[in-house]
Amino acid sequence: MKSSLKKLCSGMAALALFCFGSAMAHADVTRNLTCVACGAWNDQGIHISYSNYQIGFSTELPNEEAPYFEFNLTPIKGKTVTGCGLLIPGSLDYNITSYWGNPDNGFSTHIQFKVRCAAQCNPAYPITLSEILTGNNSPITYTNATDFNRNTDLGYGWVPNGLHTGTVFDAFHYEKVGIGEGGKTVGPWFQNEVNAGGDWVAWTYDGYDLQQNGTLAAENYIWGSTSYNTGIIMEVTTTN
Repeated sequence: MKSSLKKLCSGMAALALFCFGSAMAHADVTRNLTCVACGAWNDQGIHISYSNYQIGFSTELPNEEAPYFEFNLTPIKGKTVTGCGLLIPGSLDYNITSYWGNPDNGFSTHIQFKVRCAAQCNPAYPITLSEILTGNNSPITYTNATDFNRNTDLGYGWVPNGLHTGTVFDAFHYEKVGIGEGGKTVGPWFQNEVNAGGDWVAWTYDGYDLQQNGTLAAENYIWGSTSYNTGIIMEVTTTN
């Protein structure tokens, strides 16, 4: 009896160790990639090269701006992505006038700004890294990056103010499920870029502009500075 019990306990211990080892082997790992370079394009096709970025539009900069953030994916090359988010520090310079009624996303006033995150491009509407970083006077670059029918979002986030300390904007949800809003197919655009490694751009842009009365406001923007690249982080979760 003692011998049988000993064998049973030994077998259970071995099984537990195997299961623990398997769980450890398949535990997700999150890596932080620091932004290499930033910039923006506006809806007139102008490449914004100064060190500040605006998501949205203001009376000072009335054309819609879409900032881009460049990251080196080589440290995660070949890994299987399960999640991705963008930590983008903001500032106290903002004017959020868009109203989203339901759900309120935890903001009782319903005054909130929607940041959409998009891939460098949908392969069907390609944009090269060089075109983004060095081009200018190209409305098609902005359109291919932010047109919902061409480059469906990877994810998004809502914020009630421009500072939004610690907010990480989802940049993988729709690719993870494979279908975006409106039933559009999404991905595996980011996963393919991770498989290849090298530098890649994530876009952000204003996702909703209407006030409570349904009209467009004079301003709806959040602002930041590309001078602080080290504070702009891509948090990528992989299975290995």
